[in-house]
Amino acid sequence: MSEKTFLMVTVSGPDRPGITATLTRVLTEHHAEIVDIEQASLQNLLGLYFLIDLDRLESSQDSVIKDLLFEASQMNLTLQFKLFAPEEVRPV
Repeated sequence: MSEKTFLMVTVSGPDRPGITATLTRVLTEHHAEIVDIEQASLQNLLGLYFLIDLDRLESSQDSVIKDLLFEASQMNLTLQFKLFAPEEVRPV
């Protein structure tokens, strides 16, 4: 049995309405479980963070990342990704 893996998605760029809705739609389409989410906006710049449980995906991890990157590029956003093991994730 494989060990559970989490993916941290960090979104940054100019803030505008619809960003969170667009990215969560992508995650929902892939049946990704959002374990935690945090958002901050300062001087019209966005910092948005998703912690996703990769074990629940109905498609490949690469497919989710590709779709997130596509949507982010359409909105002039930068995405970064980091994998976490279960022992690295603090309880929410």
